[in-house]
Amino acid sequence: SGSCRTRASSSLKIACVSCLAIMILGVLGCFGITAGVMSAMKNNPAYKDGVAKAKANSEVKAALGEPIEAAWWAAGGIEERAGGAGKAAVVTTITGPKDTGVLTIEATKANGVWTTSKAVIVIGSTGKVINLVGSSDGGKTGDVKTEGKTDADDSDADKSDANKPDEDKPDED
Repeated sequence: SGSCRTRASSSLKIACVSCLAIMILGVLGCFGITAGVMSAMKNNPAYKDGVAKAKANSEVKAALGEPIEAAWWAAGGIEERAGGAGKAAVVTTITGPKDTGVLTIEATKANGVWTTSKAVIVIGSTGKVINLVGSSDGGKTGDVKTEGKTDADDSDADKSDANKPDEDKPDED
C-alpha cells in the first residue's frame, strides 16, 4: 500500500512538472513570435522612413522634445508580394521628454521601392496633427494627403453635392 502511494505521488509530480514545462515553453514561444514579428516590422523600410521623418521634423521635436524614441511595439501589417509589390500600414508610439505622440505610417511598394504615402503624428497632450509627408524637414501641419486628395478636398466635395438638386425627388409644386 505504501509503494502504491509513492508511485501515484511520483506520477503526479511528473505530470505537474511536465505541464509546467509545456506552459513555460508556450509562453516563451509566444514571446519569441511577438519579438520576431516586431523585429520584422521595425526593420521594414516603410516603418524606418516614418520614424526617421518624425525624428527629423522640427514641429515634432518642439512638441515632444529630444531625444525622440519609438516604442518597442508597433501594430499593423506589412504585406510584400512577388514582383516587388507590397503595402504597409503601421501605428506606433513615439516619445520625447516633453510628450508622447501616435505615429501612423502608410506606404506602398512598387518595383521593389517603398514610397511613404502617409506619415502622421498626433501629439498626445494637444491632439495636434502633424503631417510628415511633403516638406523639406519631413512634413507640415495640416490636411493629410491621401491619393492626391486632402481631407479638405473631401469636405468641399460634400458641400458641392449638398447644393445639387436631387434628381430622384419629384418636384414639389
